[in-house]
Amino acid sequence: MNDSIRVLFAIRNSGADAYFRAIAPASILRFQGIQAEARTASFDDVEDFDVLVLQRHCSEAAVTLTRAFQDAGKPVIYDVDDWLFGLPPTWPAYHDYYDLGTGKPRERLLAHEQLLCLADVVSCTGATLAEKLREHNGDVRIMPNCVMWGDWDTVIPVEKQFDGPVVGWFGMPYYWDSWRLMAEAVEQAMCEQDARLTILGYPDIVQVFGPRLRECTYVQPACVWRNFARMRAMIASFDVGIAWIEDTEFNRCKSPLKALQYGAAGVPVVASPMPYSEVLGDEYPGQYGLIAETPETLYRDITNCLVYPEPARARADAWRTRIWAEHTYESQWTRWLELLEEVIE
Repeated sequence: MNDSIRVLFAIRNSGADAYFRAIAPASILRFQGIQAEARTASFDDVEDFDVLVLQRHCSEAAVTLTRAFQDAGKPVIYDVDDWLFGLPPTWPAYHDYYDLGTGKPRERLLAHEQLLCLADVVSCTGATLAEKLREHNGDVRIMPNCVMWGDWDTVIPVEKQFDGPVVGWFGMPYYWDSWRLMAEAVEQAMCEQDARLTILGYPDIVQVFGPRLRECTYVQPACVWRNFARMRAMIASFDVGIAWIEDTEFNRCKSPLKALQYGAAGVPVVASPMPYSEVLGDEYPGQYGLIAETPETLYRDITNCLVYPEPARARADAWRTRIWAEHTYESQWTRWLELLEEVIE
């Protein structure tokens, strides 16, 4: 083990992406004796660190910082967790990267492309995204998203506010298109099973729900990442967790992080094939969670979990065990160390 590596994970903010792609791995590396920090970067850091990991910066300042590190003979890893060239126009972030109304790339997207080309190595979350990014840089490494077991192992579920089963979804306010496709199927399952739907982080989505589904839906607004502990307790109270997204090129580049979080919470999961089947179902279909290829099968799988709770609980327990072994930073931190050691050789 090379404990003399000095690595700076340069973050843009204190949000979830910074946590999972920089703060969490840096904290585990530091626990293992590696000199790792996760914070905003400055040009003074060129002298103090051996490796720079840029967590999806998209600015001219990041381009200049990258060149400063490389001019000093120090490698730069550019970490990317989304296919920004395929952002859906319905996403709020679209306007940050494209000029709405013309589709022309804005400064952030141009800087992103420049950083992809400049980086010594590009890291990303999965194979589909890696193939897209290889069009810009020949050295792309897959560093899968993981959860921090320490965030989940002592989570106590919140007490339910109503009787009956709870089906839940949590996420950022981006998935309008996916919810338009699955709302009717979810409504049918909720009404037939006298269940409640809980939406965490995207209360606006009830606007696409019919009156019956809206009536049985509980919503919680989005929160800053530092307050996410409360959300974890609410997620752990779900009887079924939905991780279903529309099959698009952009979504195929997403990571299976949501299914990992449900697993860490011990919640039975019903998921779409992409990007979740690679961790939930390809090798052992149905052992860890149910894969719903269409909204119609989503309805059937949610219903299955509610009608047969014991098999659903067994799948959730098996999935949680696998999360601990294969999908936590506590167990997978050496993947980052191996990459860092390789780039400074």
